[in-house]
Amino acid sequence: MQNEKRLFQRVPINLCGHLTSPQGSPAGNTAVDVLDVSLQGVRIVIPASATTILTAESVTLAFQANEDSPMISLTGTISHQLPSSENQQHIEAGISITHIDVEGLALLRRLLLLNSGQQDMDAGELEALVDKITNALQ
Repeated sequence: MQNEKRLFQRVPINLCGHLTSPQGSPAGNTAVDVLDVSLQGVRIVIPASATTILTAESVTLAFQANEDSPMISLTGTISHQLPSSENQQHIEAGISITHIDVEGLALLRRLLLLNSGQQDMDAGELEALVDKITNALQ
């Protein structure tokens, strides 16, 4: 049996997003595809031409569920980068979320619920959500 390190459910969403690196970073602003999301992280696809983004680099990711939805914006660090299994012109990268505002967190939770097919998150995920909201308010 395989040991699963993941604490939160990942939900596939396949949305377009925009990744921004700190000013002065060669990566700058890059259009990305958001593959899946959880309360702790996001997996994206970056064009290979923009792979000057470094692992552990701080980035901002913005995306929306559809054109009528509010923008979800979060800050995080690049946790890993791997060649895309589907397209050699792209890199898959993980972003560990380090900050998201309360409104963004509520939107993210709703997006997770709508796309997971579950009506309720499990107790651990709800507790983590409350902790993140509490930390964001401090």
